[in-house]
Amino acid sequence: AIRDKAAVGVLSYLVSDMDQDVRKAAILGICGLNHDSALTTLRVAMEDPDPEVRMGVLKALILLDKETALTHFERSLGAMTADEMARLTGEFKTEFLPFLKKALESDREWARTAALRSIAQLPEEAVAFLKETAVINRFPDTRQAALLRLVRTSPKDAMEVAGALLEDSDVDVRVTAIGVFNATGGKAPERIMAALDSGEELVRLAAATAILKGSGSPARAIKPEKPAKSGKPTKR
Repeated sequence: AIRDKAAVGVLSYLVSDMDQDVRKAAILGICGLNHDSALTTLRVAMEDPDPEVRMGVLKALILLDKETALTHFERSLGAMTADEMARLTGEFKTEFLPFLKKALESDREWARTAALRSIAQLPEEAVAFLKETAVINRFPDTRQAALLRLVRTSPKDAMEVAGALLEDSDVDVRVTAIGVFNATGGKAPERIMAALDSGEELVRLAAATAILKGSGSPARAIKPEKPAKSGKPTKR
């Protein structure tokens, strides 16, 4: 990358070049400067149609202007893969945590899944991140996935969150929450007894299993008997 800060003016001029390759090279060169004088050009370049350019600009703005980077992060996801999200998490550590939270609100299911996977690289943040996601995320499949990851990360915290999710509006989330008590060997709370009167057959079956077996294998206990309905948001 170019390191001479005096090059910002020259490269900023070349950003308007008619040749696409010249323009791209100029923007990526500016990204490598890591200097405040490049901010104006970088902010404009966040809207560039080239995915590689947007990715380069994102990495530069994470360091220089996190607010702008967050504002445009959803668009940046169009140029990103799950592996790239993991690499960004590894590179920027806790600086990237707000972006993982932003990804959890994306309509792109892969981005939400990638965020849950990437948080494993931040072990000191992982439990709080997963607990919050399991309880407040607007997507049922993501609440479910966060709870299941929490089982592997911190069984004690998973039981605490599962207790809260017994009242979730989504059937599959409630079934998963009941199953967590089996997977972790936890004692079924009184609310699971109440679930025997649920109008949903899956919930009644999961509650009966939790009460009768007390504990079981994680895979069998947690997995719902039908897939989560969709990634559409629901009220909790």
